[in-house]
Amino acid sequence: MDWPSGSRRILVDVVGPVNIFLGILFFAVTIAAGVVLKRGERRGLLWSTVCQALQVVSFSVRNGPMVAVHSGPQIGVVVAPYAFEAKVGFDSQFFLGTQTSGIPWELTINILALVWTVLLIREIRRPAVHPG
Repeated sequence: MDWPSGSRRILVDVVGPVNIFLGILFFAVTIAAGVVLKRGERRGLLWSTVCQALQVVSFSVRNGPMVAVHSGPQIGVVVAPYAFEAKVGFDSQFFLGTQTSGIPWELTINILALVWTVLLIREIRRPAVHPG
């Protein structure tokens, strides 16, 4: 795969190896959770719930933390000092770091991930049905 000019350097220097490693780990766990969930194993519910819960809220604060974890479709609400908007689409992102410029703060709530998290928690709380 050929990278666009300069993007490999940005990926290595700006995002950094920690985000690359944690991002790959997160997406691998997300895929594994889906496979285990599809098999009908109860632990798949727990893994999937954790993966969904991590995607419910993303935030950034200028000169402070920035957390963005997204994997798949999202229906969200973005709240910032000068904006309030709906966000619909597909996003695949993993970033933990520091916001050094831009707006003072931003909070995104992924409503789709929130709904899935609630549904998964409700399913976990139901008693397990044993065949036979």
